[in-house]
Amino acid sequence: MKNLFLLSTLSLMFTACSNSNPAPSTESTRITEVTLTPASPATLKNGDKVTVKIKFITNQPDGVSIYALPLTGTELALNKELGPEPGFVTGDLRETTRSFTILSGTTTVNQIRLEIYLAKSSELLYKDFRPVQYSFKP
Repeated sequence: MKNLFLLSTLSLMFTACSNSNPAPSTESTRITEVTLTPASPATLKNGDKVTVKIKFITNQPDGVSIYALPLTGTELALNKELGPEPGFVTGDLRETTRSFTILSGTTTVNQIRLEIYLAKSSELLYKDFRPVQYSFKP
């Protein structure tokens, strides 16, 4: 009986503390679908854009910023250009488009790093990697 009372008391304390100031939930912010144009694999000329259409869910009322970053190996690709600016995605809109290109040199992009940040801070809410095969050439 004493253990049951202790368990009930701890449960009530935990519930009271957890509801007082909820932190952003990373599980409730995530990417649900990614569409790449052109489809991977592809060989492209420097300056040709890869468009990344991203569908996502979030419970953040102030919005989120979303990035799609090209990687070579595990490092950000050199001579890259990103677009458009991520801005803040708010409201019921749960789809956004990002793009990237390689401006010069011969580069193979083998991953895209997808990141979602809380709009008004630099708090990372979600990160994922998508394998791709884009060869950029002059």
